[in-house]
Amino acid sequence: MNSEVPVIDNLKEIKDEIFKSYQFLQYYPPQSITLRGYLLFVFGLCHIVQPPIAMFLNWSNWDFNSRVTAINDLIINIGVLFLQSDIMCIPHATKSLLDLICSEFTVYRVQLENTKHDIYEKKCKLVNEMTQEGYRLLKSCGRNVRYFFSVYAIVPFCGIILYFLELKHVEKLPVNFKFYSPLSLSLTIKSFPEYLVCSALQLFYMYYAFALASSISLSLLLATFHMRVEMKLFQLNAVEMSMNCENRTSQINKDESHDFKDVHYENELRLMIKQLARHHQIIYRKMKWLNDGFKARLFYYNAYTCFQICLGLFMVLKGEILLKIKYFLIVTSISATQFFLCENGQKVEDEGEGMRSVLYECDWRNKPKWFISSLQLIMMRSNRLPRISLFNLLALNRTETVVVMKGSYSYLNFLNNFSN
Repeated sequence: MNSEVPVIDNLKEIKDEIFKSYQFLQYYPPQSITLRGYLLFVFGLCHIVQPPIAMFLNWSNWDFNSRVTAINDLIINIGVLFLQSDIMCIPHATKSLLDLICSEFTVYRVQLENTKHDIYEKKCKLVNEMTQEGYRLLKSCGRNVRYFFSVYAIVPFCGIILYFLELKHVEKLPVNFKFYSPLSLSLTIKSFPEYLVCSALQLFYMYYAFALASSISLSLLLATFHMRVEMKLFQLNAVEMSMNCENRTSQINKDESHDFKDVHYENELRLMIKQLARHHQIIYRKMKWLNDGFKARLFYYNAYTCFQICLGLFMVLKGEILLKIKYFLIVTSISATQFFLCENGQKVEDEGEGMRSVLYECDWRNKPKWFISSLQLIMMRSNRLPRISLFNLLALNRTETVVVMKGSYSYLNFLNNFSN
């Protein structure tokens, strides 16, 4: 964006929050990974391997509900494994997203003889309004991620209250995960100080997972929203060019002394189609960055969401009161985050359709051959609609939301039948 554009960066606070999370993790960029980054990675792995080890050693001794709880712990930890491996091992995907969200919007002014059709101020107003909308959207998504992880912070505090009220023995106090105590190397906690140590380690682990989830989810949503703004600007630029063409046609119809071959008008037309073609190339380059940033994440995010909603609903139906509250909040927050992402992916597709429509509506009659040829090239490329997808198997849109919810419902029915 040019420095003269009076546009307020409403998304700066969100960008700062994302980079603050990356700064805490110290995973990115790859050449800047510090000792703290490696220690956090190892700390995460130590927690991730505990549920499968506990399941392997104790599966035959657990009842059905304990097994479902252990599976849920395993799914959460696999999600964290994907998140930390994503940033650490696939840095080019993170780079693509950060390049996109840090890039400038394509706002430009074409110097026209007839300034009546100059909609530069309208473009600036569009960016202001949409970035303000994006700020509210991203704040809502950030709150959902916080709610998801705050549920895990509540559990140890409930355990401390239950202990002091003498409602539960220390061995029965709730914990977030099947966890081998570093003091006794056992799943069974035998003293209250040991419970506090285990709870503190699990709380730090959940803060670590929150930093991972927050940085990645906000990056994905912000990058998707950036593309929506860019496509809206393209539509305004195409409308501006069409308005100028229609105005020239109207002048010729009223006064035959005007001619399409007027040098000044042709220079204006060349400049407008050149800027439009350049903007079109920028959009498709940014869409490539967006798809590069989404590829692996689209797979593991949908899989994790599906299984988490399934097991969360099962625990709401079958668990005790504390588990019902915990998993109801988890299901609500993760479903809302899934909706935000898929709805924005759908709107990217809708804006792509809008780009194609506005090009077809452009006034091309009686225009020079070079103009018509250039417009045809842009239209041909626009026939391939921008879409966030993974090998045409998964896509970020409303259809994918329905698929995830149907999958969760199917697995829930299976669990219910199996438990009965």
